[in-house]
Amino acid sequence: ILEMAEKNSIMSLAASLSAAIAFMLVLTILIVYVLHFAKSDFSSDDAVLSLQAELMWRQHTLFPSGWIGNNGDLMMPSGALIIAPLLTLFRNSFELHAVASVLVIGLLLGSFAQFLRTAGIRPLVILIATTIVATGLSRISAIMLYVQTTYVWWPAFFFIGATLILLHRNSVHATTLSTNLRVGAMTVLVFLITVSNPGRSAVMLVFPLYAFDRVLLQQRELLKGSRKLPFSTRLGLADRLIMFGLFAGFVLGYVVYKGLFWNQWVQTMHFSSALRWEGVAGVVKHTKTFLFGWFDYLGGVRELNAPVSLLEDLLQPMRLAFSLWLSWAGIAESIRLFRVVDPVRNALVAAMLAAFIPILFLYISFAPLAINFTTTRYFTVPILLLVALAAFRISSKVAWGKVLPSLMIVFFSIVLVLVSVIRFIPAASDSRLSIFDLRKSHALNLLGILKSENLTWGYATWWNAGVVTILSKESVRVNPIQITGSKIEPFPVMTQRDFFLP
Repeated sequence: ILEMAEKNSIMSLAASLSAAIAFMLVLTILIVYVLHFAKSDFSSDDAVLSLQAELMWRQHTLFPSGWIGNNGDLMMPSGALIIAPLLTLFRNSFELHAVASVLVIGLLLGSFAQFLRTAGIRPLVILIATTIVATGLSRISAIMLYVQTTYVWWPAFFFIGATLILLHRNSVHATTLSTNLRVGAMTVLVFLITVSNPGRSAVMLVFPLYAFDRVLLQQRELLKGSRKLPFSTRLGLADRLIMFGLFAGFVLGYVVYKGLFWNQWVQTMHFSSALRWEGVAGVVKHTKTFLFGWFDYLGGVRELNAPVSLLEDLLQPMRLAFSLWLSWAGIAESIRLFRVVDPVRNALVAAMLAAFIPILFLYISFAPLAINFTTTRYFTVPILLLVALAAFRISSKVAWGKVLPSLMIVFFSIVLVLVSVIRFIPAASDSRLSIFDLRKSHALNLLGILKSENLTWGYATWWNAGVVTILSKESVRVNPIQITGSKIEPFPVMTQRDFFLP
C-alpha cells in the first residue's frame, strides 16, 4: 500500500487502500462462489474433470483406457490432475472440484499479476487489473474460467511464457545457467499445453508468444537506433528461446499427441472441431453471433440468470460502458502498433492480434463454432490479453497522484465489489434467499427427487447425467445416453465405455 501511494497525500493513500480492499473482497467473494454458490451453476460439462479424475485414480494413469474425449482435447493439464490424488482420501464430489477451482484461480491471477509486474506496470494498476480478472468480466466467463476451468490454462501459460520472455530479454548479463533454465521452462510449458491439443496450442499460445517475442526484440532494436535486423534474426532462427522453447516444445508435444492416438491409447470424437463451410449466409450469421456474444462475454448485458433488481439495473450500464471502452482500447492500441513508444506494450498488442485474428477467422468462417454467446469462450486468451493491454494504457495515460484519478479509483473499486456481489452471491439479487442459500437449479432439484425415491443407478441425457453423479458424491450414479429416433444409445463423448457394461 505504501509503495502504491506514490505521493504522500490523503487521496493517493485512499485510492491505494480502496484498491487493496476491493481486491481482497472480490477475491474472497470469488473463492466463496467456487466453494459454495457455484453448485447452482455446476453442469455436466464441469463434472467431466471429476469423472476423468476418477478414472485416472482407479487406473493409475494419465490417460485412462476406454475414456472418449471431445474435439481432440486430451485435457492435460487440467483440474483432473488436482482432483485425482485427493480421491485417495475423499469421495469424488463438487467439493473436490471446488478445490481445483481455487488453485486454478491462484494460477491465473498470479501469472497475470506477475506478468504486469515484470513489464513495469504501476502496482496500483496491477491491483485494479487483477481485481477485474477476479470478477470474471461476466458470469458466463467466470463459469468457464473458474468452474469449468478448461479455459484457464492457455491464458495462464501465455502470461507465464511472456514473463519468461521479458526476464530473458531484460537480462543483459545473463549466465548460461539462467538462460538454459528459462529456455527449459519455456520448452516444458509449451510441451505440456501442446500435448493437450496442438491446434489450440498453436493458435492460443505458440503464435501469440512468438509474436510477443519478435515484436519486443525488433522494437527495442529500433529504439536503440540499430539498423534493420537480418532476416534470420527477425525470425528467431538463431535464438534458443524460440528454437527450443517454442518450436521444439511444440514439435515434441505434437509428436507425443499423435503417438497417443496412433497407439490407440486415447480416443476422441469431433463435434466443434469438425469444421464445415456454410457459405456467405453462414458467415453473416456467425458474425452476428460474435458481435452480440462479445459484449455478453465482457459483461455488457444483464447477468446470466440475474433477476431484476435495482443494483443490477445500476451496474449493467456501467458494465456496458466498460466493455465498450475495453473494445475501443483494443482497436486504438492496434492502430498505433507500429509507432515505437513502448516495446513491451506493442509486443502485447501483437500477441493479442496473433491470438484474436486466427480465432475470429475460424469462428465466423466455419460452423459449428459460433453457436451462441457461450461460445465466445474461444476468445478467452485475446480477451484477457486485452485486459492486460488496458492496464498498460491506463498506466501511461493517467496523471497519478492527482485528486480526480484517485477519486475514480475509489469509485471503480466500489463498483468492482458490487459487481462481484451481484454476480456471485444469489441473495444480493434475490431477496427471498438468505445469505448462503443456493439458487435452485434443475440438477439440484433432480438430485433431490432421485434421492427421495432411493434411486442410485441409471441413465439420462447428457445435461442430467454427470452433474448429478458428482453433486451426489457418487451416491447416485447416472451415466449419459442419447435418444436417436426410437433408439437409446450410449452418449459417445466425454464418457467411459465401461459405464455402459451393465
